Amino acid sequence: MTKGSIRLALDKPYYIAGEVITGNCEVNISQPVQAAALTIKWKGMERTKFVISRMETYDAGGGRTETRTVHDKFEQEKTFFKTQMVLGSFNGGMAMPGTYSFPFQFQLPADLPGGCNIHRTEFGNEYRAAIIYKVKSNLDNVNEKDIKDKRYLSIVPRSLTVPQPVSCHNEKSFLFGGSGKLFMDATIPKNVFIPGETVPVRVIIDNQSKKNVDKLKVKLMRDVKLNCKGRTIQYSEEVNRNVFNGVDKKSKHDNVLNYGLPANIFPSTEGSMISHIYHLDIECDVAMAFDLEVHPRIEIIFMPAMNQAFYFYDNMPKGCWK
Repeated sequence: MTKGSIRLALDKPYYIAGEVITGNCEVNISQPVQAAALTIKWKGMERTKFVISRMETYDAGGGRTETRTVHDKFEQEKTFFKTQMVLGSFNGGMAMPGTYSFPFQFQLPADLPGGCNIHRTEFGNEYRAAIIYKVKSNLDNVNEKDIKDKRYLSIVPRSLTVPQPVSCHNEKSFLFGGSGKLFMDATIPKNVFIPGETVPVRVIIDNQSKKNVDKLKVKLMRDVKLNCKGRTIQYSEEVNRNVFNGVDKKSKHDNVLNYGLPANIFPSTEGSMISHIYHLDIECDVAMAFDLEVHPRIEIIFMPAMNQAFYFYDNMPKGCWK
């Protein structure tokens, strides 16, 4: 049975890089515990881990050779900050029953990227990447390891794009069976959003061709680049899409497509080893022809409510990102 508990109470649910974090460490002791001090540890880091598979031929004896799968492991880490401080001490090296409150504060560096947690498997290879910020408090007693608390920190980069409108234009001609041109103008009132928000995409379609636009699509695309020990993986993938009504041939269309961002998506971030950014694919889907597309870039920031869970750390392997 535990002899007490610790609760870290932060003053805000998220912080801008460069801000000062303040809060209280609330300690409740139900039975005397041998402990001289209460410590708090702050850590922020960026880490990548690649497991690359390859086939290797080896001498099996008796003049025979065989092949086997070899897994090469690579890890790289960058520490943004790592600090340990003593919040309080106990007389006589003994924490007596009672309730204690210890205020704390911590200055965040100004150039921090946002947090993320990426896991990808392809062609027998495994790629992990994470940017993590956390705070942990515990008593300095190895026999009472369960008297502790840990919190992930949500950091919004100071280098975040200033919200501004985005406009895109594209056009195309049809070579076979669809003489005429197709024009598209797309406008978004801002380029910074939070998970779950609706993106109002105004599209003006001028279809001067003989082909129908079967559907209009808005897709959220994720562009990822990971580096680890001189090795790089880069990929783009679709996260989500909404489909809307199309546009008839020889007609014009002016409408707002309300695209709903998924509620549980990773925020945008650009670190030294991890780049995780987003753009929208706004498409005119035309049968038997290449689609007409524009690709405005958007930023996703995670600004949680008080006590909201950090869903993108849910599948963090225990002990993998110490």
